[in-house]
Amino acid sequence: MGRSFLCRSSGCVLALLWACPAWGEPPSEAIKMARKRFQEGVAAIDAGNYEAARVAFQQAYTLKPHPSVLRNLGQAELKVGHYLEAARHLAIFVRDTTFGAPGDRESAQKALAEAEAKIGKLVLEVDVSGANVTVDGETVGRSPLGPDPVYVESGQRIVRIEKEGYESYEWAQGFEAGRTTQMRIVLRGAGPRPTQAASVSRLNGSLAASTADAGRHGRTDGRLGWRMDRLRAPGGVVGERGRRSESGARPRARVHRRERHL
Repeated sequence: MGRSFLCRSSGCVLALLWACPAWGEPPSEAIKMARKRFQEGVAAIDAGNYEAARVAFQQAYTLKPHPSVLRNLGQAELKVGHYLEAARHLAIFVRDTTFGAPGDRESAQKALAEAEAKIGKLVLEVDVSGANVTVDGETVGRSPLGPDPVYVESGQRIVRIEKEGYESYEWAQGFEAGRTTQMRIVLRGAGPRPTQAASVSRLNGSLAASTADAGRHGRTDGRLGWRMDRLRAPGGVVGERGRRSESGARPRARVHRRERHL
């Protein structure tokens, strides 16, 4: 029986006061069902069945969002290894609510740190507002995202940023558990693409030299038609930038990236 959970079966009556909308007003059917699922989750915790508790708390929170349910849901997700969901839910509890005694909130903060150590974090800055940001096809927000990180599963993920009137940015980015990746994206306005002949003409003087030193300074992608070069950004941040190649394709965005240990 884990002491990290906010709700105990012996103290359930107090924890479930959230289910009553007002004194003397009967709860709705949704609230009654949420209360039932919450009680099932508590019973599952007492029995050590954290997967059943996770499902019950998820159902309860869907029916009636409440910080007490949210925190218990995050703790159950952490117990069964659903680290991404646990981090997201515990972060909402810690950052967006004031619910719970100091000891309970400290326990939730420790649980959040434990979940964050198992996943990657992305701090993203986009130079235009209202751009839609997705990771592996899942929308994680619109710019500006603010200082709080976007939680992602570790491994290689597809980050895509798009906004009407701008060229879309897409990049396969590797994320490591327990590390934060910072990215600054400058979207380019959409416009007519230059013809191949015009592009080659403009690049004629420097194309040979650019191709020759690709091994030292960057890499050329024949399929995409643009290459990424290392650059030194202000403040010592090492990033990359795209250049046109012989095919004449335009780079979709400029990006500065860095990674740091938590």
